[in-house]
Amino acid sequence: MGKSRQTSLECKQSFCDSVDRIKARMPRYFFDVVSGSNIVADEEGTDLPSLDTARSEAVSDARYLMSEAILRGEDVSHKVVQIRDDRGDVVLRVPFADTIRRQG
Repeated sequence: MGKSRQTSLECKQSFCDSVDRIKARMPRYFFDVVSGSNIVADEEGTDLPSLDTARSEAVSDARYLMSEAILRGEDVSHKVVQIRDDRGDVVLRVPFADTIRRQG
């Protein structure tokens, strides 16, 4: 194997190791969808750099779910995305209705 090919592979592995270290330090957030007493729990979670980023993700998720529901003729604006941290504590609640920009 040529020197440049070996160096390239070492760089790729070094990059992957760096990404793994960064992800290990990133908090994991779980996005549950709550409707009254019914909770659809996120079992996997997502590694994100901050709660603010998690909130942005929750807003996007809620908007997506609402758009899908509208196409089916359903109103799901009463639902909430509940964000939990890796200890299982609820750190933020994002009501679907709050993710809509209202004109007025």
